[in-house]
Amino acid sequence: MRLVSDSISRAYYAAFHGAHDYCESAGKATVRNNAHVEVRRCLESTGQDLIAADLRRLHIWTKHADYDVLAPLEDFPEVARSALAMAESILDRLNTLTV
Repeated sequence: MRLVSDSISRAYYAAFHGAHDYCESAGKATVRNNAHVEVRRCLESTGQDLIAADLRRLHIWTKHADYDVLAPLEDFPEVARSALAMAESILDRLNTLTV
């Protein structure tokens, strides 16, 4: 189960870092202690609400997979597949944006 949980987390962080890079190139700095929220706000402020929403969903799945051991996700493998597909979609959409 740990590998599945790790894949959800890695998918999120791949998308998060892609979004963080986009925000930096847009001239919107983030601070480390609140970077996850600030990256989503940056995306929203540049009209990328759907990417921000997907990134938030991935973040929720990651926190649940990593920390909620008493109530694990119902179908870990399916969530992992969805997380990987969502991260890939986020990165593809970010790559089409110009700042």
